[in-house]
Amino acid sequence: MFFAALLLPTMETAAQDGNKVSLDSIISAPGPITWYMLDEDFKQIEYTDTVLRAGFVMENVFAVSDGGDIDTPDDTSVHSSLSTIYGTPIWDERADLGSFFEELGYTEGNALNITLKMLNLLQGGVYKYKMKFPALNMDKEEELVFYDVANMRKTGRTFCNVGEVAKMSMLYIFNTGYPFNQDTLQAENKVKFQLFSVDKDNHQKVIDEREKTFSLLDREKPLVAGIDTVAYDGFGLLEELGPGEYYLDMSCDWNNIERTTRVILNDTLRAEMKLDKDLYVQGEDKKAKVSFKMDYGYPYIHAAEDEQLPTVRFFTELRARYKDDLEESDTIYTDSLYTDSLVVADSKFAEEHVYLEKEIEIDLDNILSHYVFENDVDTLSLTASISFEGTIQKEKHLKLLVKRNSTSVTHISTDNDGPVEYYNLNGQRIAAPTDKRQLYIERRNGKAVVRRK
Repeated sequence: MFFAALLLPTMETAAQDGNKVSLDSIISAPGPITWYMLDEDFKQIEYTDTVLRAGFVMENVFAVSDGGDIDTPDDTSVHSSLSTIYGTPIWDERADLGSFFEELGYTEGNALNITLKMLNLLQGGVYKYKMKFPALNMDKEEELVFYDVANMRKTGRTFCNVGEVAKMSMLYIFNTGYPFNQDTLQAENKVKFQLFSVDKDNHQKVIDEREKTFSLLDREKPLVAGIDTVAYDGFGLLEELGPGEYYLDMSCDWNNIERTTRVILNDTLRAEMKLDKDLYVQGEDKKAKVSFKMDYGYPYIHAAEDEQLPTVRFFTELRARYKDDLEESDTIYTDSLYTDSLVVADSKFAEEHVYLEKEIEIDLDNILSHYVFENDVDTLSLTASISFEGTIQKEKHLKLLVKRNSTSVTHISTDNDGPVEYYNLNGQRIAAPTDKRQLYIERRNGKAVVRRK
């Protein structure tokens, strides 16, 4: 049971001059009403008649006040309960409405409403209702009759993902209605189930057929509507069939009911993304290859708003450190992002299972020619992803290991570069020395060094 204060249309009440306002003069309790009922899919149906029907039942308490000094009760508790005529409890709740009465003291020109909400009743019948509300001198016990028509409701999941088929269920609830319709009181009723699929040419393929029985006859409890449930438990067959769109048809000899429910088994994108090598060597490995294997079924891939056809995109993003300006004396390192992509578009993606094997080549030789190593073996950040319907559906971070190789460097500027001149120890220029015992001066790039051949 829940309690809610609602504002209703303005209603005026004359205040008693200088005296406390009596609650009896401003509060009324019209009694239980049916607010709404439920359809076969448990959706709310608004109900406006005054006859009590099985559904969502509540009792309203109205208070119309112009504010002022209210005769606040000492006991603001509420206790209500509902049980079947046979004593089976439906609910038993207690609450305190002190805040409701406090609000009456400063409310002007509006009506307050307490809503005592009862349980959703699936069955009609005769029930025992108790209400004790000391503030209103209310202490009642009465029989409530909830009328109902013979009906069927269904509940359960109509979709799930691959691997969750065991969680899918469909439960059908059959109700004789109250008072009884004698035509529904049979010893046994039958339900037939048929699970089938429909291909793109609208051809049906029956997957499963089974029959179950139920009974609505209960002579021991004639004051409560007869009720029974039947569940379809054959969804496990979809595990082997895989993702797709299926239908469950239910037909019953009770009231000649027929229902067809669409069942969706959603696929999970399975994708493998990996590099072709565990280690790449600078100068030797010209390319790095990322391979993609993608497996995906229902719901099928459709074109995004900016695409003409259903499209799958494969991406690679490689971050590498490189020197911003090799001529600068101060070393400045920045991260560069190298991206590659592959686009695959096909109208068949909108109606068939998609399995793709693709490969993206990364120009590793070009990237490493500017890369600045921190260690002999560095790890580059590589992200591979698969995108369709305008969203990245799968992403994986790969480790691209690269090894420094000095032999791959095409030119290194050292002190041995440039023309060389030879001088004896007296500073006279001489030809290149040949005598191993001779001391001489070697001059290169403005630097002089004393050497012995």
